[in-house]
Amino acid sequence: MPTKRTTGRTAAANRARELLIDAAARILAEQGPGALTVRRMAEAAGTSTMAVYTHFGSMDVVVQEVLRTSTLNLYKVLQRAPRTDDPVADVSTLGRIYRGLALRRPYIFAAAANRALLAAPDETAAGKANPQPRGLTWTTLVEGVQRCIAGGRFRDQDAELCAYVNWSTVHGFVSLELSSQTLDTKDPDLPFETALLSLAVGAGDTPERAAASVAASKQDYASWDLMPQDTTTT
Repeated sequence: MPTKRTTGRTAAANRARELLIDAAARILAEQGPGALTVRRMAEAAGTSTMAVYTHFGSMDVVVQEVLRTSTLNLYKVLQRAPRTDDPVADVSTLGRIYRGLALRRPYIFAAAANRALLAAPDETAAGKANPQPRGLTWTTLVEGVQRCIAGGRFRDQDAELCAYVNWSTVHGFVSLELSSQTLDTKDPDLPFETALLSLAVGAGDTPERAAASVAASKQDYASWDLMPQDTTTT
């Protein structure tokens, strides 16, 4: 049975690990991967360089942990998204969340994309059936699409394929935005709103209902607090 002293040491170790992950995430988000060094990470966390190796062993493990935590936090944010009686609006909101978090933490988004951590298929570890966080984010989108199909808004189709088209479109759009390859329009929101509308209509919704749902999603998202508690690793 663990003693109070053992429990205290474990809690302290976990807290130190969290501080190091947050520090690494902040450096990635604000300065990019080239700035992430053991010394800078330790200084930002208020600890020693030895602590980095004690908790992670190598910088590659640090980056993997930052990305895993970021993806898990993305899932948590997606789970907080409103569930309304308009499934098309809800799916559009998921796209807005994905974009909003990517623009908020561009370096982490780019690193996660390069490491194929976002919206990848589920994996099993050591024979366990528990999905990794990236699988959970993917499942959230698939479930949203399934609601659209079940409600008669989207035509009967493979929900995973439809979700993949949705994700790849939003992901590609955000990637272009982050590389400053955006279309110059009078209304800066027009390209993304058009993308969301095209996704809904392409999946089988009527233009009129899709337009109303995308507009409702925009209004709901504008009034929704994306990050009520700003955590760096999100």
